[in-house]
Amino acid sequence: MKFQIEKSRLLNNIQKIKTIGLESSSLPISSNVRLEITKTKVKLTTINSNIVMWTTFKVDNSDGVGEIKVPAKTFFELVKKLPKTKIIDFNIDKQVLTIKAGKVNQKIKGFDGEFPTTDKLPSPDTLSLDQKTLKEMINLTDFAMAIDDSRPILNGALIKVITDKVSIIATDGRRLAMVERTLDEVTEWNKDFIVSGQAIRELKSVLSEEGKVTIKIVGHIDSKANAIFIAKAVNHYA
Repeated sequence: MKFQIEKSRLLNNIQKIKTIGLESSSLPISSNVRLEITKTKVKLTTINSNIVMWTTFKVDNSDGVGEIKVPAKTFFELVKKLPKTKIIDFNIDKQVLTIKAGKVNQKIKGFDGEFPTTDKLPSPDTLSLDQKTLKEMINLTDFAMAIDDSRPILNGALIKVITDKVSIIATDGRRLAMVERTLDEVTEWNKDFIVSGQAIRELKSVLSEEGKVTIKIVGHIDSKANAIFIAKAVNHYA
């Protein structure tokens, strides 16, 4: 199948997810990026053992529906180094991705493997707050998170939501940082969960100064969302 994507749009969306796809991991599939193409959209997904990130955006032209998984580093670097051109031509044929731009014609062999399914969580609760507020809260607490991977409970932050209050608490056993903010609306939440330090920092990197961020504890993935960040909670009751 053949499809076209505007280069600037593709680069902007790669920027949102590339950190996860470029890091080293014992999970073989995590070094790959999955491209899913429909008649109207492209979805790029990267994954590691704790985090799933994807972004969905417009495809300029597509003659079908398909997908391929290719090495993330190879794909990201190749797109970045392509000559100045507005549109990039792609073709998927028998697990080979062909990329054409100007006089460049490159092929990348696909990875024959499945992305792991995301663990399903039990409740469909949703919380909305300002991206700027959440980013500020992370900035005030992430310095206190432990960096010792052998202590997963401390290598992260506790996020706690009770009715109209949200707080983030982090400690490495020596320092303690806590920040609390009041939500715009009263919720029925009475929950707390620990998210890994890596997930917290990745989340901070994609937050902006404007708009809302939605936090969900879900039993399914909302495929209609344009940008998804899923972090596996650390079980702090074990």
